[in-house]
Amino acid sequence: NIFTVYLSQMYKHKQVGFLTRIVFAISSIVLLTNVLFTKQLIPPFVEYLMYGGILMLLICGWVFGSLTVAVDEDEIKHWFGPGFWRKTYQMSNVVSAKPVVNKWWWGWGIRLTPHGWLYNVSGLDAVELELVSGKRIRIGTDEPEDFSDAVNVYLS
Repeated sequence: NIFTVYLSQMYKHKQVGFLTRIVFAISSIVLLTNVLFTKQLIPPFVEYLMYGGILMLLICGWVFGSLTVAVDEDEIKHWFGPGFWRKTYQMSNVVSAKPVVNKWWWGWGIRLTPHGWLYNVSGLDAVELELVSGKRIRIGTDEPEDFSDAVNVYLS
């Protein structure tokens, strides 16, 4: 909550995309089942390609299964999973931060929307950052009020 932000002078939150992880895990299981039951009918190179597909699904589930945001007096950072697709915005370049609700058809992941780039792993809630350049970025979160409050503490 915002009280913690005042005490620690930093906001950090990791949102886990449980549904995202489940979809990747189920897809991996379906593909593995397919490989095991059709092993005698497919050429070896197709089998290896399918194992590669399973590995890629598991890696994507790990990489895109969470989104972490961190805010301090100098910058706002966000990244997927273990540090993939790390983005940093200098606080001096941020004009405003407000909670928003995304359209469901914009989906999850990294997307270009009518409101700028969206980085999201689950749900529809996000914080929209407006930059000095006029550019807008939306960062998905399950704590939109706390995240935007943390940014606005440093903008005041």
